Amino acid sequence: GSVSYSYGEAESIFDGTSSQNSSQWRNIQTVNGKNADIPLGRSDFSAGSRITANVSYEKEYLGFMKSTIALFYEANQGSPYSFLYREGADLLNDDSRDNALIYIPANQSEIVLRDGENGLSSQQQWDALDAFIEGNDYLRSRRGQYAERNGSRGPWSNTIDLKFLQDFYINTGKYKNTLQVSLDIFNFTNLLNKDWGKRKFISDVRLLETEQAGPDPEFSFNPASFEGGLEQLDDAGLQSSRWQMQIGLRYIFN
Repeated sequence: GSVSYSYGEAESIFDGTSSQNSSQWRNIQTVNGKNADIPLGRSDFSAGSRITANVSYEKEYLGFMKSTIALFYEANQGSPYSFLYREGADLLNDDSRDNALIYIPANQSEIVLRDGENGLSSQQQWDALDAFIEGNDYLRSRRGQYAERNGSRGPWSNTIDLKFLQDFYINTGKYKNTLQVSLDIFNFTNLLNKDWGKRKFISDVRLLETEQAGPDPEFSFNPASFEGGLEQLDDAGLQSSRWQMQIGLRYIFN
């Protein structure tokens, strides 16, 4: 068996996430605009922390059989994400995608919320926004400052994979011929319990709607947009939140 820990941090100005350089420019999240002196920020590909562990056991018996069972555990820190203003009146006048990082108000006097938006008074919107900020570790720590690009990270995910091998072998002279049957169950814990092994992530959060730009901007906050929380389930390929099984057969000679 073995246990390992790794940590990766990466910074960039533009991440290579598109086939066109114009898209790199349009998608960058900034405070002062895309043509400003954009500082280095945490990369979309910053790995964060990762813990892995594996253990295996094999047993030979009857002179021609061997069984192997192995478990692989992985814990991953979530990918980074940003807090932005939602599409609306332009704040930066860069292009159709402002991608402006939000200012996190220290108190109610630092933001003007338009009264009556979303059926809520400005006071109701502030109460909901203030509670949202207090309930998020990152936003709470940045009160009175702008959000950083990819300043926060998604939740940890924990999964266990199971592997079973059954060998049938025969020795012919100096050669060993083996027929091996394999069974892999990815996200094995999800097979045991549908609520286990969930891989969650958080995309960029567009927290505030810009209702009026200019020197005296007005915003609105709709708490109903976040009633289900920020987390989403990853269900892509082998990174799925659902268990998957694979059966294999191979012939080995040596």
